[in-house]
Amino acid sequence: MLKSFWRGGGNNNKGIWWLAWESLTYPKSEGGLGFRDIRAFKIAMVAKQVWNFMTNPNALISKFFRTKYFHTSSFLAAKIENNPSFVWRSLWKAREVFLLGCRWRIGDGSNIRVMNASWLRNDCGGWVGAPQGRHVYSLMVNSLFQPNTKRWDYIEINQLFPLEIGNAIL
Repeated sequence: MLKSFWRGGGNNNKGIWWLAWESLTYPKSEGGLGFRDIRAFKIAMVAKQVWNFMTNPNALISKFFRTKYFHTSSFLAAKIENNPSFVWRSLWKAREVFLLGCRWRIGDGSNIRVMNASWLRNDCGGWVGAPQGRHVYSLMVNSLFQPNTKRWDYIEINQLFPLEIGNAIL
């Protein structure tokens, strides 16, 4: 509707496009009219609900969706099942946006598996792969610490990881 209004068309939508819609959504300082990108705005609002799931797991709505859609996993590991509701599909799609800014808080590292959890990001924003040796599948992140401290064990990390991943961890 907003596009049609600025296009100048009536009911037949035969108005002239003076500017591309994307350029109208640029900030005024960059030559646009400062319109919000409605799609990005919608995804941001739904991602805010994802944040509510993560920070308020005991809220009634969080319990409802957890029971219905991700009772055997966390929200971030949830899968889209057969015949999901529109709301769940929207939340699940917004989860991808949420993950772009999400970071693990390692803490003592006792709850994070080295191999099965995406706990480390690289400079480009992608998840860093873990080592592929069979003996590390049950390894927890706290085993990469020096004993009785919260400092990384340089020797252990250099033995398990390739150089670039080891440097990213350190």
